[in-house]
Amino acid sequence: MPLTSPLPHLRGTDGAELRAEGRELVLTHPDRELRIPFGAVARVHAEQRGIAVELTAPAEVEPSVYRVVGVDAAAATVFADTVNAALPRPGGEPGTALTRFKRWSAGLGLALLAPAVAAGIAGGVAVGLAILFLGALGAVLTAFGGVGLYLTRTHLHLRRHGMAATAREVVLDGRTTYAYTDSTGATHPVRSKPKPTVRVSYDPRNPGSAVVHQPAAATAVQGVLSLAVAAFGIACLVGAGGYALDAFTG
Repeated sequence: MPLTSPLPHLRGTDGAELRAEGRELVLTHPDRELRIPFGAVARVHAEQRGIAVELTAPAEVEPSVYRVVGVDAAAATVFADTVNAALPRPGGEPGTALTRFKRWSAGLGLALLAPAVAAGIAGGVAVGLAILFLGALGAVLTAFGGVGLYLTRTHLHLRRHGMAATAREVVLDGRTTYAYTDSTGATHPVRSKPKPTVRVSYDPRNPGSAVVHQPAAATAVQGVLSLAVAAFGIACLVGAGGYALDAFTG
């Protein structure tokens, strides 16, 4: 849920400052700034003369915590309570939806063979081949379109809820690529076209999973094309079903 009232800026004794901007927490130091989307925050803790921002992390990993010390205790309590009330509820495990979709596609492909053979016996070889062709084409296109939609959704999700970082040019295994550093200090490679600056957003629960920032128009085109491919695939499956129905009832 969005913040309904402005929150105080919490200034620490070491020059650090914590504030909320929209759906992000902004932690600034004299030499750097860190923007943390609400989706990457597990909990904000008001401490005695301080405040701590705990990031989300897998159960087996120690979560990263950022602290600002020397802040007003009453203001820290109000800040923590308000932000915690606005945090999104935890989502599902990364990749679960894609895994289910792949299993569904594989099962559909195997399920096409028996009806095609039966329809071929009932309506002729040509009908059986048509059902097999349309069914296989429909399954492949639906799978490709579904994966494209999943990747588009992942990109949008990480852009909104992921941790932003800058990937820098490095040399790994004798080839030039880009890599970013997560909040724990670990470095992860990422694929990108050569650019002066490569911005990425990574999953705080799975820091090795990241997306490279791209224009909103490119993401929209990817989503629309994926939807069109999936729709055409479903149409092919419907056509295959129509042929099979005619073979058994004609």
